[in-house]
Amino acid sequence: MRQAPGVVCEECSSIVPAGHQYCGACGAEVEPELLEITEEYYGVRQVPGKARLVLIRGVDGVAGNDYMLLQAEHVAGSGKVPIRYEGDDWLSEHHASFNYEDGKLFVSDTESVNGVFVRVEGSATLEPDQRFICGDTVFAVEMTPKDSSAPGEDGTHFYASPIVTSPFRVVHWVEGGRRGMVSCAQGSKIRIGRIDCNMNFGEDRHMSPRHASLSMGDDGAVRLHDDNSTNGVFAQIQEPHELQDGDYLMLGRQLLRVEFTKA
Repeated sequence: MRQAPGVVCEECSSIVPAGHQYCGACGAEVEPELLEITEEYYGVRQVPGKARLVLIRGVDGVAGNDYMLLQAEHVAGSGKVPIRYEGDDWLSEHHASFNYEDGKLFVSDTESVNGVFVRVEGSATLEPDQRFICGDTVFAVEMTPKDSSAPGEDGTHFYASPIVTSPFRVVHWVEGGRRGMVSCAQGSKIRIGRIDCNMNFGEDRHMSPRHASLSMGDDGAVRLHDDNSTNGVFAQIQEPHELQDGDYLMLGRQLLRVEFTKA
């Protein structure tokens, strides 16, 4: 334990050096109890069984501060919350919450606009309209609507391209909530990547050449597969999700890793 190198001024948020009674920036008086504050080594805060959030990549593309999750619940977002990430316009003010239950850590979506995404380990089953991320690109899986075309009243079919049946399709969601490219599964699989795939995104620098694929099994469920991508595949959570040591998740543009302190 040692004397803290400084405290934060409550008036202007400037750093006041240790022992100084007044802020050099605005002249505000430092509270007497803050003059005696000491700094504990980081290891003291690493409580066994508790976790911290490590910012791997923020909105500016670089790493940032870590947050220790020591309380029963922590809220994250862009507003006035304990875990705050400024400058990310993909984040809601109250975006997600982290809470412990029976010694386990869960993350929940607190009705955010853009959702909470957790990295897929190998593969995961997707629900209709569930979103997922490859690289910096957002997608959603949809069941292909049934063909509703019919001949005219006299029995004549309208002149058009042949209809190819498809069990499901993937929609590329563009920033602003617009639908972009749509790919219908030919057979039972859709591949996503930079080159030689059904959906190609050559300008996405975080996407692998063959990043992910989606397939439908005999049970009619669509599964998302990480095809050994470099940066992973992230699926939107539909309900509170238990986090494990080493898990990655995305809140807005923030890429985070969960690290538990071992007993």
